[in-house]
Amino acid sequence: MLIIILILGLLWIFAVLKSILFWTYLWQLKEYHIKRLFAHFSTEKGRILLFDKARIAKMALLILFFVFPLPSAILISLLYIAEDARFFVRRVIKPSFTKKILFVIILSFLAEILFFVLAFNWLESRIWLSALIFPALLVVGDILSPLLVSFLILAAKPIGYLFVKSRMEKARNKIAGMKDLKVIAITGSCGKSSVKNFLYEILSEKFKVLKTEKNINAEIGIANAILENLDSSHQVFIAEIGAYEKGKIEEVSRMIRPDIGILTGINEQHMATFGSLENIISGKFEIVSESSKSVLNYSNKYIKERNKDLGAIKVSLEERLDVWAEDILVEKEVVAFKAFSKDGDSAFFRAGVIGKQQIINLLLAIAAAKDLGMSMEEISRAKISNKDKIIKRSPYIIDNSYSSNPEGAIANIDHLKLFKGKRAVVMPCLIELGESSERVHKEIAEKINEVCDVCVATSKDCFLGTKAVYSESPEEIMEMLKDFKSPEDVILFEGRVPRDIIKEAASM
Repeated sequence: MLIIILILGLLWIFAVLKSILFWTYLWQLKEYHIKRLFAHFSTEKGRILLFDKARIAKMALLILFFVFPLPSAILISLLYIAEDARFFVRRVIKPSFTKKILFVIILSFLAEILFFVLAFNWLESRIWLSALIFPALLVVGDILSPLLVSFLILAAKPIGYLFVKSRMEKARNKIAGMKDLKVIAITGSCGKSSVKNFLYEILSEKFKVLKTEKNINAEIGIANAILENLDSSHQVFIAEIGAYEKGKIEEVSRMIRPDIGILTGINEQHMATFGSLENIISGKFEIVSESSKSVLNYSNKYIKERNKDLGAIKVSLEERLDVWAEDILVEKEVVAFKAFSKDGDSAFFRAGVIGKQQIINLLLAIAAAKDLGMSMEEISRAKISNKDKIIKRSPYIIDNSYSSNPEGAIANIDHLKLFKGKRAVVMPCLIELGESSERVHKEIAEKINEVCDVCVATSKDCFLGTKAVYSESPEEIMEMLKDFKSPEDVILFEGRVPRDIIKEAASM
């Protein structure tokens, strides 16, 4: 009997470890932001998490245990055997193992092991009783593991807050001591990373430049970049700033003291965490009030309506303001245009970027470079490309899975019109849109119906009434895309599509 209990305990340990890894992954994915986590629970996938079939089955068996103890104990044991079989067969979802995450994982796991040991010791002298009660106690520990992880993460927040503030203060002092350094901050609901990367390539033609890497845009990531990578040889520092609530952009801006603040655009992205579109607009405009000079996308209606900064550099595709573009040509993998500035300077640009929407991002980068003293001719020499998004040709496969937003999704789908063959988009619903979600997804659905032959939705919340088919199975999705073979066929992966689906498509 003791051997059976120990085997059951071992099975339980693997199930609990899987649960701990998943919930730390989810918290990390949501950047430990409780509003983002709650917004996730409002989606179909979030609701499935809360009402997971295995968890419901365990809770049901726990209730039945008090009526039918022996059958329930046997079924609980069988359930853990089945769950552990999946642990070794299917890919385990796990977080990036940072110091913070390792601390939470280890502490959560030790707490669960302590629970196991205490339960075992209490029941050791009651060996026949333990055969019945022990499985039920293990279910309690298993069901509570998400709450345990969440409690530890939230409990660690005050310590984390003090650590972040300390790093930010050190970064602020370091920036303050670099009198000749030019700081450029970039924020907005869309296009931040593109503008950052374009501007880095342009300024690197003339200056020694440091930028925040990849998807680093939170205060701690920016502070760490300053403290660990910025040195006296750098002439320009470019920081991408992300935010999910008012006050964050202002907080980071006061740390880095931007000479130039670039506002790329405003839309409904993250409305669920900001609370309203007005809060989003106010929050994004913190970059304008905290920067010595601002560069604004005047093709965006919210920016154009709200701006009161008469000294801002205004960039537009529709009007001849401070910087604008004419003679625009958009091809599958290239955009070309002539850029003008109000001082009479101009140059022809040809960039290896995908989609017309990237032209305004290029113009924002051009305007900032002009303000730092570069001529249009100097700027045009930069080798600008985002062709790494094309992971295959024949058929074309475009990977825009890093992130997505309402404007970007519609623009990327519209770009597929340039392909004369079959067109497909694979995407989940966009998240954290709050009350605007239904309207935004309706607009995306209309564009899908206009442009695409096939649409695979990897989440259930949206695109009802369209040609979209729901599936998260790589095998099913590849079956739907098997006839996409021509150089004129195109498949777009938009938003956070699982990597195994994209890898499967790239190898087909």
